[in-house]
Amino acid sequence: MTLDVNTVDLDEWATTVERIKEALPGLKPTFKKIALYVLEDPQSVSFSSIQSLARQIEVNEAAIVRFTKSIGFTGYAAFKKTIQAAIKLQLNPYGEISMAELTSLAGARQLQKLMRFESDNVKKTLQAIKLPTVIRMIEGLGGCNRIFIAGFGATRCIAELYVLLLTSNFWKQVITINGSIADYIARLNLIEARDVLIIASLPPYTREDTQIARFARERGVKIYLFTDSPRCPVYPLSDEVILCSSTSLLYTNSYTGLITSFKVIMDMWLLSNQNESEARMKTLTDLELQGYKDLADASD
Repeated sequence: MTLDVNTVDLDEWATTVERIKEALPGLKPTFKKIALYVLEDPQSVSFSSIQSLARQIEVNEAAIVRFTKSIGFTGYAAFKKTIQAAIKLQLNPYGEISMAELTSLAGARQLQKLMRFESDNVKKTLQAIKLPTVIRMIEGLGGCNRIFIAGFGATRCIAELYVLLLTSNFWKQVITINGSIADYIARLNLIEARDVLIIASLPPYTREDTQIARFARERGVKIYLFTDSPRCPVYPLSDEVILCSSTSLLYTNSYTGLITSFKVIMDMWLLSNQNESEARMKTLTDLELQGYKDLADASD
């Protein structure tokens, strides 16, 4: 099958990435080397000539051409155009919409446009979620020993929200990984094969996310990623991925998809573990009521 680069979008690039990931175990060493480089740094590929890429990966140019043909392209040029189109769409999805155009609109119209795009982010994110992915994530969370949550930059706040939702719904220890390496190295060193690592990551992607994911992968830990694109460096290292629409009229990240998708998964967990969930909520409610009673008694 040959992909039409004139109609390529992020969904097609995501399909290409999935095809590469599925093929990885059976690839010969040279193809696997190329595939891993493409998955970990597609943006670099998009700016490289075939000669430059061959030097970077330390393979010959013919191997790169054969690899791109093996995943459905006519050659390296078509493959490169596909990556460039996906990255261009990711960085500037609205083309001619500009801040100047928004500024020229009345306040009510500005608000309508901004709200519509946030609403679309939620809609696109939820429509992209696949039931098998959710089931595997719930089973992994239910069978693990501990849950580690990583988030850096602005997504650190999202990670903290994930911690709150998890501690409200699970009878498991939840451990946060954020800050500087000095802050989290001791906690990260606790991670073991029976644990799960959840990472929230949006552009600009951080080096810490990738380092933590590689460390966890070496220990056989399941990695669940919430991100906006297959371009995220943690994508090829992850067992399960929730792709969250994060487009914005003002070229900043949207966080609605990250929040909504995780909330849906927590609700699915509650439905699939009704007895445990009801017991958990009853305990939390009793503690809350006791707290109010203690406050009332103290004020008398």
